[in-house]
Amino acid sequence: MWTDLETVETPDLPAAKAALEAASKPAADALSKWQANQDHQDRSYVSTQVLPRSEYRLKRSKCGTKATIQRRDV
Repeated sequence: MWTDLETVETPDLPAAKAALEAASKPAADALSKWQANQDHQDRSYVSTQVLPRSEYRLKRSKCGTKATIQRRDV
């Protein structure tokens, strides 16, 4: 089950399709931050124990003005 972690405003996305990468950069950066935190936990965790693993994704609203970072345990 996916859990919402953070919602990032991307108001320029619908109006500027050509600038998709630039408009979604804040959301992509936020997603990278969460993934890097998970990677850091993976490296620092004691290898003899079972690692609680999380997966992150970016979910965009239908209107394209918001992107939500979601997490689920796998």
